Amino acid sequence: MRVLFQGAGAVGIAGTALFIDAHEVAVVSRNPRTGSAYPERLSALTSRPRARRRVPITAWETALEFEWDLLVLTTRPCELDAEVVDAIAVLAPPLLAITSQVEGDLDEARARFAPAEVVVFSPALVSDRPAGTDVSYWSLPAGPAFLMAGDSVVERRLRRELGSLVLSVPLAVLLRTPAVFIPYVAELSARNGNWDALKSHLDLPTAAAAEAVGVVTGMRVPMNSTAARLALEMAERVLPIDVSEYAGRHFGRHRGQTVDMLDGWIEEADQRGTRSPHALQSLRLSLEGTAAEQCPRQ
Repeated sequence: MRVLFQGAGAVGIAGTALFIDAHEVAVVSRNPRTGSAYPERLSALTSRPRARRRVPITAWETALEFEWDLLVLTTRPCELDAEVVDAIAVLAPPLLAITSQVEGDLDEARARFAPAEVVVFSPALVSDRPAGTDVSYWSLPAGPAFLMAGDSVVERRLRRELGSLVLSVPLAVLLRTPAVFIPYVAELSARNGNWDALKSHLDLPTAAAAEAVGVVTGMRVPMNSTAARLALEMAERVLPIDVSEYAGRHFGRHRGQTVDMLDGWIEEADQRGTRSPHALQSLRLSLEGTAAEQCPRQ
């Protein structure tokens, strides 16, 4: 399959590296600073570097000279520059995947990029880009690169073409799962990416997570800060990266997405007339004045 990843960031480069052994793939960027990247695949079992794959990076002008079966957007549809949107229209991929799990982004992509068939690819990997195209990543051995959701016919085709690189899950799972962890991401952002500060201030994001889960499921789910702290410490032990550095850097680049998710849950709670989500509102207020490029709300 010919697969083009939009965006020379951590997900685009790592995803291409995972696909490259079995498919024709490349990364496309508006202003590529280099023609290739050599991401490092990490292992939780050994500190020895794994074999690196050469990931080709190209400009849109070059990418448009070829036909592609699948375009994977690593930028939210609403954050794409006009020139990139125009290039996608010229490229006219029959299949398109978005990596955003923000409610409404799938519908926007379907409307903006019709007649392409659109699915969601949620990264099932951890990828870090400290600077430039210097990327390291980790995924479960023999595990998928992306969790996939969308139209069942399109999913079947992609499973047939991509095999174990994708794993189908219900769309509701992909859209609701962020309610569990995004409030902690918001607290981390409010504390300028300070991991230790997050670990010592878990009460508010835990209460906000319980409210968010209640909004998306309609059920009251008990959550507590002790379990949250154990989960954070488990991530420190299991993942072969410095989580304390990675988390602040990675989620700091997606602060607008975090704010949009908080606003969506608060708005949905108001529309349902349920109990006011005070913790979500307090968490959202803590992000006021921070640098966050939000998408216009429909």
